[in-house]
Amino acid sequence: MQNESPYARFRRTNATKNNCTKRQTSYFIENHLSSTEIYVERTDITIPAVLVVNDAEGADGFLAFAYAEEDIQLGDYFTWKEDNHFFILEGVHIVKEVDYKKFKALECNVQTSDGVWLYFKGNMRTFKDNALRQNYEVNGLKPLIIAPLHETLQVNGYITIDNQKWHIVDADVDSIHGIGYYYVERDLNSRNIEDELELLEEEGLLDGPSVVYVGQGVTINSEKGFITGDDIQVLKRTANSVDFKFTSAGRLSVTVKQNNVEKTYNYEVKEL
Repeated sequence: MQNESPYARFRRTNATKNNCTKRQTSYFIENHLSSTEIYVERTDITIPAVLVVNDAEGADGFLAFAYAEEDIQLGDYFTWKEDNHFFILEGVHIVKEVDYKKFKALECNVQTSDGVWLYFKGNMRTFKDNALRQNYEVNGLKPLIIAPLHETLQVNGYITIDNQKWHIVDADVDSIHGIGYYYVERDLNSRNIEDELELLEEEGLLDGPSVVYVGQGVTINSEKGFITGDDIQVLKRTANSVDFKFTSAGRLSVTVKQNNVEKTYNYEVKEL
């Protein structure tokens, strides 16, 4: 450009250099050993990205990188390899003078009965198995759930994970926009159904008055599988027993036959 001024030539040259630098800095997103694709649920789009373990956050924490033009935001859920669910925890920003975004993400480790994916901080099995500690506290702190803000997560509300109900006793929804930190206690009035029935069976109480739940299968000894009662559905009969479930809650009874004598058992049937 013969008529180009020195200043215009400087700006054009500098812009070309910057564009080259940007292309080089984001080159790794599709050419890194950890290059992959993630599916962003909000936008319903699959995008190229790099996922690397963030040692500072532990085994469930990741650093992720994507091109600067990708529509990805704080609190977005994304999936990797279809069955690995993550959400963006913090730090969606464009690194200065380059063309990629860098952010922190957590891999979800539990899902509620409503289908909401969460991160349960700590050992979930420890909280479920330790039935002697009322508040299930760890180092003086209640169990903590981290998740994007969701209408089902409210203080004094309840969530159900693996048939166990948890009470949300406190929350911090202000520190990071779009992310909630929820402190929970196990609801001891709602015992794990499978654990309770296993305990009843071990103690031989399934043939006597018991607490059971609507829709939960119950086995009782009865000759030729004989049974009568209101609001029951027979699931299976054998020569010596019958499997059934209650279809409604309340104080209900069934009549079975044992030693050629009809015998009635009373149940306290609760909603799940």
